[in-house]
Amino acid sequence: MFDGGRFGLRIPAGGGPSVSLKNVYFVRGSFRYRPLLFDVVKGRRIKIVQWENVRWASWQGDRLILENLVPRP
Repeated sequence: MFDGGRFGLRIPAGGGPSVSLKNVYFVRGSFRYRPLLFDVVKGRRIKIVQWENVRWASWQGDRLILENLVPRP
């Protein structure tokens, strides 16, 4: 779960890294800039190997409420 900060998840693309996300939640409205950012460096993008059950979430009191799926970038 990513909750707060400037960016929730920021990964620079340095020429070949990859990322796999499964059962990851981004708390809506808790980030200063954006919930996620995959940088493009010299035209190269991060390879997304897995994007499964990545969702928006929100807090209702002390309960985490899962919301819609986050579209794969």
